[in-house]
Amino acid sequence: MNSSLCSILQRAGVLSESQENELVQWTSSGELTVPEGIVDKGWLSASNLATTISELFGLETRVLSETDYINACKRLGLREIILEHNALPVAIVNNTLSVATADPSLMQTENDFRFATGMQVELVIANCEDIRAAIRKLYGDNNLDSKSNTKQLTSDDLANLVQVSDAEIDNIEDLSQDDSPVSRFIHQVLMDAVRKKASDIHFEPYEHLYRIRLRCDGILIETHQPATQLSRRLAARIKILAKLDIAERRLPQDGRLKLRLSESASIDMRVSTCQPCGVRRSCCDYSMATLPISISISWVITHCKNLSTLPH
Repeated sequence: MNSSLCSILQRAGVLSESQENELVQWTSSGELTVPEGIVDKGWLSASNLATTISELFGLETRVLSETDYINACKRLGLREIILEHNALPVAIVNNTLSVATADPSLMQTENDFRFATGMQVELVIANCEDIRAAIRKLYGDNNLDSKSNTKQLTSDDLANLVQVSDAEIDNIEDLSQDDSPVSRFIHQVLMDAVRKKASDIHFEPYEHLYRIRLRCDGILIETHQPATQLSRRLAARIKILAKLDIAERRLPQDGRLKLRLSESASIDMRVSTCQPCGVRRSCCDYSMATLPISISISWVITHCKNLSTLPH
């Protein structure tokens, strides 16, 4: 996620141009947020920065210790979104959710909380140090530190994974692990499709090419081109999530999976493996390691009390 807070503060005279450039480079890894970077550099205190941002954006400030953020977070169960955006639900009034953030320039924060809860979202400003301390109190140091492990994976990040044979694919242990690179990449693709309100996701293996396309508003848009040697790993992980037979690579299969948006909300997806149109079976089996996979998204968000056992 790209923050525009650096340029906004620079234009307001809070940061110099050299400080802006230094901050952009320092926070580019995603391990620190822009407000945390400013405070760590000693350019502003956390409280002064929160006041400045509040005035620039015209948003209310909140002191987290004076809110009931613990009950709000437990009620909503949005751990993954909270960790991803470094933002906390602090109050629920009627159908309006107040979310405390230190960086209101990240529009995706408001969008993701609105989508996951179905509520109207109101951003408020909080001290970045208080937010980090509150998240640590809620989820512990391990979950806070693991935020760096959830940074966006690209196709290039996966390219160094070795190719596996048909015999080996059935015994790969990391395919069932949620924190493996392939698993994180699949989860990232699914969440990206949900954010873009795609109706279908197509995983398309070819002899010399592998591509992933989303159908948005009736138009297929290519989003990734993973290395071709990843086709078996990606297909096997999706089949594990959809409870399909990972050893079957010739006959079409149908299954379903639930993508967990939070601890209390999920979205249904139908998974199908299918033979490409116009391609003879013998030709398909010879040139492709796996059949293409199509995932159709059912745009009905299911809310229930406990979805902790669902795959994600």
